[in-house]
Amino acid sequence: MRDEDTVIRAEHEFKKFIWRSTIEVGEALERSATWIIGGVAAIVAVVVSNLDSVAKISSLDGIKASVVLFTLSLLFGALSKQVGMAVVAGVNTLKETEALLNSEAGRRLMDQMTMEPRQLAQELATEAKAEYAINATAAAILLLVKEAG
Repeated sequence: MRDEDTVIRAEHEFKKFIWRSTIEVGEALERSATWIIGGVAAIVAVVVSNLDSVAKISSLDGIKASVVLFTLSLLFGALSKQVGMAVVAGVNTLKETEALLNSEAGRRLMDQMTMEPRQLAQELATEAKAEYAINATAAAILLLVKEAG
């Protein structure tokens, strides 16, 4: 059941609390990803710096496989870190926006709006997609110029 276009009730506040609490786990995951990345990087450094000793107790294929797995672990850790940072930033933005809209200045701002909030959200989403496309195009052009030069 969608809650759009309804008066805010206690159930809505409860849903908001539950969803935000669930999403805010991303901050803890982001912090733990930092420690995991650091730990894996330290293991890789120890293995690489003691390659002669490791080669005596493990096969070359085993060493190659472990380095590949450690590298994949670092890549997934970095991805997890990025997602965690995005979630934390999104939750913080949501809280700041809600605080603004619940203030006196925010209520005045909402009263002065000339379009519906849903239409504003759609325009923001469209502009964000356009901005992403512009940034991606600019990055591609810069890459082509760099390769040509």
